[in-house]
Amino acid sequence: MEGTREGPRILLLGAPPDTGNMGVTALCHSAIEFILSRFEDPEIFVVDYGTGIREDRYRRPGGDYVYSRIGWKLTRKIHRPDSYFRVRWSRRLGGLGNPVLRLLESLDLAMDVSGGDSFTDLYGSFRFESVVQPKEFLLRIGIPLVLLPQTYGPFREEKNRNRASSVVKGARECWARDPYSFEILKNLAGSETPEERLRNGEDLAFRLPPLEPLAPLPENLASWIEEGNPRIHGLNISGLIYNDPETAESRFRLRSNYHALVHRLIEKILERSDRRLVLVPHVLTPPGHYESDEGACLEALENLGLQGDPRVACLPRTYSPGELKWIISHFTWFCGTRMHSTIAALSSGVRTFALAYSDKTKGVFRTKNSEETCYDLRDSIDPDALPELLEVD
Repeated sequence: MEGTREGPRILLLGAPPDTGNMGVTALCHSAIEFILSRFEDPEIFVVDYGTGIREDRYRRPGGDYVYSRIGWKLTRKIHRPDSYFRVRWSRRLGGLGNPVLRLLESLDLAMDVSGGDSFTDLYGSFRFESVVQPKEFLLRIGIPLVLLPQTYGPFREEKNRNRASSVVKGARECWARDPYSFEILKNLAGSETPEERLRNGEDLAFRLPPLEPLAPLPENLASWIEEGNPRIHGLNISGLIYNDPETAESRFRLRSNYHALVHRLIEKILERSDRRLVLVPHVLTPPGHYESDEGACLEALENLGLQGDPRVACLPRTYSPGELKWIISHFTWFCGTRMHSTIAALSSGVRTFALAYSDKTKGVFRTKNSEETCYDLRDSIDPDALPELLEVD
């Protein structure tokens, strides 16, 4: 593919904008912002789950930025030119006219964020291979690799840890997004890696610019914002935890009853007539999918008999991460279980709390000196005590 800009050709890995997870899309948009702030007229290619090389637009303050999406994936359909297998073998056989390989070999730099938290083998072998193989291939063909701020590990199998360690040692620069991950990163790098190549930063989504939504807001929310209502409370309910509580409790070793916590919190917020509640889905898989935040929000309202309550708004699936951040910035209080929903609130100056199920959220809150407002679902939390802990005013 011929270059269309004068600046470097940069590949972004691990932040596909087509997953339905607004946190991952936020990483994509934030990484584009980061690249644009560091390089003059770059040509950016974002790896996604689609097919071929396609043009796309990212809406940002001051005008759209045009970039390209590139399909490159781990798939059993190894005959496809965008499969990891086919790209590797095309190179061994001299290229074979593979457009994905041709683009990869033309790069000046690759940046990788591993979905923020996926540089680990906790999610199974397929996910680990999806994350580690493209890093290994780019290093093998000599493309400089920068690991953007992310979580590292844990690794259950020593062979996986060794492969991660090799990637870290081969990368030009490695960033962690919190102090806990930075310690793991240093262990992966070993004493022989120069310290200046290892950096501790913060999650990229903190730099995501807010954007006023193009699509209309729910009518009641629009009126609350227009009127300057001082008591708009925001709540993100994680479908991953709410929709299948037994599996979630086993998988994440939870000791708190998430249903009871969420229901008590909603009841307390609406206890006073001047409070308003906005439910904020952040993983937008369709209702019925086990991870759907939207499905969890609708079920919670049904369980509490609050469908149609004029004091409650549930955001539809139409907003980008920047638009969600703009909406959240108008809240006076926010509590989220999806980590990137809380980042949108933290970076907007909103009083923010988290109901966390992993160390990644605690680490991010630590970067903002807000550990005391992050509550761990792996501890036993009394639902009746929660509203006071979370300072529901």
